[in-house]
Amino acid sequence: MLHEHSEFESKFEVDNSIYIRSFANDNRHLRQGYAKQALIALPEFIMSDFPHIKYLTLLVDVPNTVAHDMYLKLGFVQGNQVEGERYPAYCMVKKCEKMREV
Repeated sequence: MLHEHSEFESKFEVDNSIYIRSFANDNRHLRQGYAKQALIALPEFIMSDFPHIKYLTLLVDVPNTVAHDMYLKLGFVQGNQVEGERYPAYCMVKKCEKMREV
């Protein structure tokens, strides 16, 4: 789920961003590369349909090291730690540009 304005917007310290509020994968399909492929394809969709958006932002729960590591490998930069919806979370930011395979 994507939001142009969220309650966490000021925590990311970037303008013209879109917040990835929810991103999940069915347990039967974990570790098959689907999440990575979706995130690689997302910037092209954003640039096409939301040309004013310059950054992708998301929160990742601190205990979710698998997702955190994937976001880092895909070029997201870890920012501040904040109180997330369930756990402490890291603010992650990525410039919205076409991603290459990792």
